[in-house]
Amino acid sequence: MVIHKGNPTIINCTFTDNSTRRCGGGILILSSSPTLIDCTFTKNYADSGAGIYNGRIFGGPFGPPVPDEPGNPKLINCKFVNNYASFNGGGMYNYGGNTKLFNCIFSQNFTHGNGAGFSGGSDVVLENCIFTQNISGNGAGVSCGGTLTNCIFINNSAAVYGGGMRSGGDDIFLTNCIFSGNSAGYSGGGLLSEHNKLILINCNFDGNKVYGESPQVDTGGGCNISGDSTTMINCTFYGNWARQGCAIYKYSYSNLKLTNCILWGSGNGIYQTGVKPDITYSNIQGGWEGEGNIEVDPLFTNPGYWADANDPNIIAEPDDPNAIWIDGDYHLKSQVGRYDANSESWVMDDVTSPCIDAGDPNSPIGDEPEPNGGIINMGAYGGSSQASLSTYILFGQASNPNPPDGSFGISPDAIISWSAGKDAVSHDVYFGLGQPPQFVRNQTETDFYPGQSYSQGLLPSQAQCYWRIDEIDSQGNITPGDTWTFKVMEYKGRACFTGDTCVWIDGAAVPISKISAGQTINLLNNICKVEKVQEHEGVFTLHDIVLESDNCIIVAENHYFMTDSGRWFSLHDLKEGQRLKTSNGSVAIKSITKRPLPYAGKVYNLKIQGSDRYMVGEDAVIVRDY
Repeated sequence: MVIHKGNPTIINCTFTDNSTRRCGGGILILSSSPTLIDCTFTKNYADSGAGIYNGRIFGGPFGPPVPDEPGNPKLINCKFVNNYASFNGGGMYNYGGNTKLFNCIFSQNFTHGNGAGFSGGSDVVLENCIFTQNISGNGAGVSCGGTLTNCIFINNSAAVYGGGMRSGGDDIFLTNCIFSGNSAGYSGGGLLSEHNKLILINCNFDGNKVYGESPQVDTGGGCNISGDSTTMINCTFYGNWARQGCAIYKYSYSNLKLTNCILWGSGNGIYQTGVKPDITYSNIQGGWEGEGNIEVDPLFTNPGYWADANDPNIIAEPDDPNAIWIDGDYHLKSQVGRYDANSESWVMDDVTSPCIDAGDPNSPIGDEPEPNGGIINMGAYGGSSQASLSTYILFGQASNPNPPDGSFGISPDAIISWSAGKDAVSHDVYFGLGQPPQFVRNQTETDFYPGQSYSQGLLPSQAQCYWRIDEIDSQGNITPGDTWTFKVMEYKGRACFTGDTCVWIDGAAVPISKISAGQTINLLNNICKVEKVQEHEGVFTLHDIVLESDNCIIVAENHYFMTDSGRWFSLHDLKEGQRLKTSNGSVAIKSITKRPLPYAGKVYNLKIQGSDRYMVGEDAVIVRDY
């Protein structure tokens, strides 16, 4: 069918087994704005737009366009199944125009080019559409720009870029969209966005992966971002996989901002170069510096998992070619109430997620039902009518813990504080490194220094701390508090180098085994001295840290390095690509390799008078003293 300069309404029609060598196997739309309702397109073929082609066509292989303007079609409750295009748009190709699709399904369509389901256009509107099992070269589900709301992308596969969706050059706005089980050969298992503005709100990415074999192109399991500006608000990433950036891969020139997001269930969640992402009030596995960020199990209802294709009860690794993704439920558990999608009702759990009421206090709570605590939840359902319910705060109960519940990277000399409950005249303080915390003392102040009970007045490195405040009123009535937790940052600890490791002494690189107490160390214009040389003899596991300069630092067992962010990281928490601070800048880690055989001999460390650090290796990398 050809629709030329007309605006017909087509209802309940089926287009099947049609073909053309050029455009629009089922329907060709030229300078028209038809409305299609309850129509089906199946087994159609064309070079582009096997089901529908909307827009201009060309007069020959290299001829000018036929002088027709793109149309503005509207499709409602239409299905595109098993259509095939040689170039672009297996289901539908849109060459411009303000195309709008509502409640449409694109399934098992194919193209060698872009958009096996839907391709083309910068002002497209897609609402409540489903894209599943489409296969293409790029953007298997969708390849376009525009506005997408309540759309679902499941098990689509692209040979190169954008398993679920690809957007190149056109701005894209996604709200309440789901990307699950999609895959790509090179980049962007769920979504690839390039040279554009991208905004994601309340979107969920789970079980997407990139299956290429080269780390240079195997990037961005959930999202691969190379656009000018990307903003993600209340998004969840879980179980995505790629060799670089399991959840998100960000190029150096891209700006990325995350707020109220959860990134969990992946290894190297974010891989970034250049401009550092701005991440706040988010739960990031592996930790991320930023206001309000936490690192704690989000307690999803029933997270998905990778399984053997022949037996879904057998857990598989995501890089296994035979692995398939078993979808899950990413609502947050709540003892007060959590929406259950299966029964479409509210149920109660035996635990409450730390991501509830943990979002940005300045974010609107939107449609969150009562009780909502007045603060938005993290994750894809935060701010929505399906947001999990807040725990009740008892009248007179202590609140507003500082550090916030679930915090990590807390200083060992931190002072804890809280807001007193109504009518409280004193506070029973409970604190400890295990559950339940132990009673410490009763006091009238609303702050407490827990480090005073530990060695050197500091909380132990990496300690998981638990605390509770019970409020007492003038009549002696006790209001028990909630138990809060935080994790202390890594600091100091045993750290050793082999004897030939160079240390910067008196302006020169000297093997650490040749250093004596009293020698001078120049530390970023601060003159310090070696107070003591620590020597250990025994059997040790060695690790080689190869830097981008191709210089290597050999570490025995463990050590603590300063990163370019100014934080101390243990050897075992460092990752490839991370940058270490040096005397005059920073240097990237190229690889970290554990040696297969143990080392028997002496290893060394230094204690520095007047400082807590020194510099090692040809690159003068800053490390902790002991």
